Amino acid sequence: MHQKFPTIHRFFYRNEEVSKRPGIFHTIKIHIVESGTAIWNINGKDFSIYPGLAFLMGNGERRYFKSICGTLTLLVCEMDITDLLPEQRPLFINRPPQLPLFFFLNEVPEFKSYFYTAFAQSQKKEPFCALFAKGYISLALASLLRHFAPVLPDTPEKMRPEIEAVLQYISSHITENLSLSHLSALVHLSPSALSKQFAKYNGLGFHQYISSKRIEMAIELLRSTEKSVLDIAYACGFHNSAAFYDAFKKTTGVTPLSFRNKRFSSV
Repeated sequence: MHQKFPTIHRFFYRNEEVSKRPGIFHTIKIHIVESGTAIWNINGKDFSIYPGLAFLMGNGERRYFKSICGTLTLLVCEMDITDLLPEQRPLFINRPPQLPLFFFLNEVPEFKSYFYTAFAQSQKKEPFCALFAKGYISLALASLLRHFAPVLPDTPEKMRPEIEAVLQYISSHITENLSLSHLSALVHLSPSALSKQFAKYNGLGFHQYISSKRIEMAIELLRSTEKSVLDIAYACGFHNSAAFYDAFKKTTGVTPLSFRNKRFSSV
């Protein structure tokens, strides 16, 4: 049922179709601006975006479009935090202050080549194309690591095994009742220690991460099935429709019905 990451899609946005409410999204993302211009508010700061820019987004950045001129075209790669190698994490999570949020594609031509090759592979239906796409994304990230090497930490901090175990448990039991106390006992940490370490390594707090993963499931079901919103809420681990609506709108900026009817996509 879960999406297989990373995924790459081309999205089109117009000013009247986007929410003005800041949202935090459930995946790490790379955005390439292909056409159009806009003002993007990211973590309270305005950025002018235009063709030739690429943005690196962690899963904790609040963002929304303040305005769009014409039709904005973005090529977006979505990744789960577990797709990243330790040395890739500083590009997205706990980013060094001197590492920019965006870069010019012409500055890193290898990245552009690998990224578009990955996109081409991702659109094919032949066997192993998805695997090739993932490989080219890894090469694209490697080119970014080389480009940003001067401002990246010399020895990237590895994720603690307890956090890896918690992430795996959450992935396998996402529709069940997941409590901080239960998971902390499983990995022999205090709840406060697990909460602190979890936020450090994932960019999101424990409860926020679980909610975002459930919304990830809901987005997939809204896109690919005709199930009712209530059925989707229960299928994703929410105990009532009100909690689902609140979490969905907080994450995406729109209601589940608006998302389904207008095929909104988070950016």
